Amino acid sequence: MGAVLYLSRRIGAGSLVSQEERIPRSGTLTQLAIGFPSGGGLGVRLLLQPGDRNIFPSKDGVYIDFRGPLSPMALNLGVKNNQRLRAEWSNSLGTASYAPILAVIAAPTP
Repeated sequence: MGAVLYLSRRIGAGSLVSQEERIPRSGTLTQLAIGFPSGGGLGVRLLLQPGDRNIFPSKDGVYIDFRGPLSPMALNLGVKNNQRLRAEWSNSLGTASYAPILAVIAAPTP
């Protein structure tokens, strides 16, 4: 049995916000879905800690900003129990917004 992590915060206009969730079991991060606002202007990046390893996007210090909902993306990243998944949002919009994130972790195969 796997797990789904949900990360979501209100991101005020012109601000940077972050949230961390503990990975509840070892396995593979297989899918990622981010619900971007339709107007764009809200950037997201995900890091795996410890070590601040960028997992989305893979380039250091870069935020991804899409205009509108994004379909799930396939990943294949091994994760361990008690690591932390950190989401960071950068809002260049003139209003507060949200970009909720779902991360699916599949249990290891026996």
